Amino acid sequence: MNRDFYFTYINEKIELLSLRIKSSGKLNILNLNIHAEFFYRDLCCLLFELNLENQNTLDQNSEAIDLIDDVNKIIIQVSSTDSKQKINDTLAKNKILDYKKQGYNLKFLFFSDAKRLKTQKFNNKYDINFDASRDIIGKEDISRKY
Repeated sequence: MNRDFYFTYINEKIELLSLRIKSSGKLNILNLNIHAEFFYRDLCCLLFELNLENQNTLDQNSEAIDLIDDVNKIIIQVSSTDSKQKINDTLAKNKILDYKKQGYNLKFLFFSDAKRLKTQKFNNKYDINFDASRDIIGKEDISRKY
């Protein structure tokens, strides 16, 4: 009985957060994006057993990534912009080569449902470990996990 209650409660809050980020973004009000990075950091640590840190607290507005797990060698770009262009732009950043050399896996976490992106091909300029079908995470993937 509690499982249904908690699933519904969490799902509702994630949907609301996604809608608020989207509508605020249209007005260029981005403060929720920053708070959402911390929320998703903590949620991903619990759901996926990761040791994520918010890279932006170490290097303000860090290029190409937002969350980093040095133990499991995972970097995550968190974004409200769920587009092929966003992914290709991130994959083309010079900083990605540094992470590639260190053996990191790149993931994207979108505040929306990014299922349509999972089957697309991307220009992985530096050949970092990235598989769109498994490394693009959207609301639906988060919901499925909990």
